[in-house]
Amino acid sequence: MATTYDLRNSSECQEFTSAISQGIHEPESIWFMKPSNGKGGAGIRVLPASRIVPKNQEHSFCSSKAISKNKFVIQESISPLTLVHGSRFHVRGYLLIVSTSPYIALFRNGFALRAFHPAHPFVNSEHPDVLLSLPLEQYITHTSFQESHPEFSYGEHWWTFSKLRQYFVHDTKLGESAFEEMLDSLKKQVLLTSDILLPHNAKRAGIYSFLSLDFMIKEDLTPILLETNHVPLLAVQENMWPERVVEDFKVMNEILQIVHGYKSGKPIDELLVSSDWTLLHDQSKSPEYRYAPPMGSCNSD
Repeated sequence: MATTYDLRNSSECQEFTSAISQGIHEPESIWFMKPSNGKGGAGIRVLPASRIVPKNQEHSFCSSKAISKNKFVIQESISPLTLVHGSRFHVRGYLLIVSTSPYIALFRNGFALRAFHPAHPFVNSEHPDVLLSLPLEQYITHTSFQESHPEFSYGEHWWTFSKLRQYFVHDTKLGESAFEEMLDSLKKQVLLTSDILLPHNAKRAGIYSFLSLDFMIKEDLTPILLETNHVPLLAVQENMWPERVVEDFKVMNEILQIVHGYKSGKPIDELLVSSDWTLLHDQSKSPEYRYAPPMGSCNSD
């Protein structure tokens, strides 16, 4: 996962300030500062680390009084990234935990959101002020930031995985095998997230969970987890592109069919026939099943 600190948490706040003072994070390293209650990118700022912790306030920044005002989560910028038409993008995948006992977890491709504003390299440490003059639209792929672009088109902003695959195959030198490697690595990352959630979900017998996970893709095609959404947005919104509406309803319908079918006694393998979902983890099988990339894949963790 991208290096992240929750400044509302005293220990994480102190860990961040210590990392700055010890030189683990350079003072001019670039960070996204996200409001803890923000949605759709609202309120995000891009700052060098030195401007997150005010000068000469390193010791008081994480005091109990200051913590009550630190309603932010900060995340270090990831670079270099794979770009789409010269712009940043992020991808979303879905995790469906069908059963907690036995533990059964599934993955599904979601979509990609690409920026219309071309990516600009982050400023170096000699010119930190240049960063503040750059528009956030170059860095943040959320629709609310991109729709102001004069050439904005929802159809070119919101991409299905099929369209992203076509881009890899026809518009880059990477090819389909590179896309499949990236997708396999994405599934492995979601599986690891599922492992982390397993102890918590094991206490919630009979309850299924549906989550979305957002990733940036590094230049070497390694997916880096940005965040996990425990209440993913699957809803019809005003001005939402029709194809997105159809896709969201399709995902919701699939979830209901899989969960209801499993609780009605149907084997999970039968429910996944001709499905867009991939089995990640199934404790009911003997031996226990865990997703692994197909033979011949050369993914890295």
